[in-house]
Amino acid sequence: MTKKLKKRKNKFNILTKERHFTDEIKTIICNLHPVVSANEFCHFSEHELFKLKRAFGYVNNAVTCRLTSKLAEWISNRSEFNEYKDKIIELALSHPNASGYDIKLEDPNILAEIKGNVPVNDGDKFGAAQKKGLKEDICCLLGITQGEKKEKELKIGKDNFKKYFKFLGLPNSHVVQKAMDELINAINKNQPPEEKIIFKKYTPENLNADELETGNRVHIVFLSVDNQEAESSQ
Repeated sequence: MTKKLKKRKNKFNILTKERHFTDEIKTIICNLHPVVSANEFCHFSEHELFKLKRAFGYVNNAVTCRLTSKLAEWISNRSEFNEYKDKIIELALSHPNASGYDIKLEDPNILAEIKGNVPVNDGDKFGAAQKKGLKEDICCLLGITQGEKKEKELKIGKDNFKKYFKFLGLPNSHVVQKAMDELINAINKNQPPEEKIIFKKYTPENLNADELETGNRVHIVFLSVDNQEAESSQ
């Protein structure tokens, strides 16, 4: 294949992908607002595409904020932390914690990270970048940090991590739960028993089934992002 033909083919592939993405945007918008016809989205100008990009960034931030609030509600409603409810809710609704964690509290010792991830391409597995981000957050909760994440560990002290209750908040859906199960299996694969991370999962169907524990445990809480009361448990 000549360089000219190859360049033309690459350009065609890029245009095909862009058309696919814009069609997906049209479909989503029209499904959210049926009164809007797909014919009204015949073409996105450069200005409109950048406005959409900015809007979708706000959507991600809004999902993260809502999940943070829901996780704080769920934690504070547990019997272990009920007396600290106001303190936990106030912290979660304040500005991002200087420690780098989405929720960090002392007395009681709580660390929490929020991820609004959903599997890519309408599938049931996380993408490579999503897996990397989730693994990094799990490691940070446990004090197993390196590189740019190291500063989180230094603000707590490596020996103190075992004293904290650790939580990872995720959107509640069947595909997210399935994708997380696959990731957990991959993280603990080939690890000796004493080095395996203990994950406890909490879903709306099992609200307060298990007692929360510190140590080498991460409590994964699947949370609804609608406006109903936060729920979860294994």
